[in-house]
Amino acid sequence: MSLPEVAQHQQHPEITYLIETTRDLVSPPQVHFALLEVLNNPESTTDDMAEVISMDPALTARLLRIVNSPYYGLPRRIDTISRAVAVIGTNELFNLAIAVSATSVFARLPSALVSMDTFWRHSVFTAMMARGLAKTCNILHPERLFVAGILHDVGSLLLYNERPDTMSELLLMAQGDEEVLFQAERNRLGFSHADVGAGILGVWQLPDALCRTVGSHHTPLESPEISLETCLVYLADCVANHNERGGFALETQPSMGLDAEVLEFTKLDMNRIATASDTAGTCFEQTIGLFLP
Repeated sequence: MSLPEVAQHQQHPEITYLIETTRDLVSPPQVHFALLEVLNNPESTTDDMAEVISMDPALTARLLRIVNSPYYGLPRRIDTISRAVAVIGTNELFNLAIAVSATSVFARLPSALVSMDTFWRHSVFTAMMARGLAKTCNILHPERLFVAGILHDVGSLLLYNERPDTMSELLLMAQGDEEVLFQAERNRLGFSHADVGAGILGVWQLPDALCRTVGSHHTPLESPEISLETCLVYLADCVANHNERGGFALETQPSMGLDAEVLEFTKLDMNRIATASDTAGTCFEQTIGLFLP
């Protein structure tokens, strides 16, 4: 199966080649497409969603762990997927299923270039920050931002795996600064890990808005149509990189400079961002184990 036409549109040829030649590593599990079919069918019911998820025992068990964790803080225990769908909604559960399935798939792309524990801690902290900021901004279905956060750097894993020599050199050049790495990728490769990530999510047939958010999370103001969601993931990524729990590198950066235009667009101030960071940090250690295989 070739890449979807949407995913190939305006995509660097080398990204298409990278994804085509590693499709066995980056393709989603079959249950993902079954869930997409249910979600996109206007005649589907919550029972249909529950039935598809229940066909995958491992996914079922992990989703129930998440729903019954402090991540949601529900007053009563949820024992079935049907009840989970009824309580948190079809879209929310679908987004959780994406996050769980994706981390399982991309965990198969280990790299000797970086600490995988640090990589996933950064991804999950960014996801929790993005979800928290989405709630602060009253965005509908904030779990979408959690998915964007947890997947925002998956393109890096593919580059580490398939271009280890080049990426090793660029990582040394970056000295733990993700923004420096991003610019170095653009200069050396002609594209970045963000572009690769967007291409991978195209293979997963995820919404264009999610693909654009991942593809633009370092450059939220460069898009023709500036997106609040992309700006929030940018902010979440920046905050994570300056937090001892969620830094991109083993050593966090000493100072945090957030783009003033992004802050103005989101109407967020540093106090609200700090509150979201504190909230994410409170249950981070409990949450990270729920999403990683």
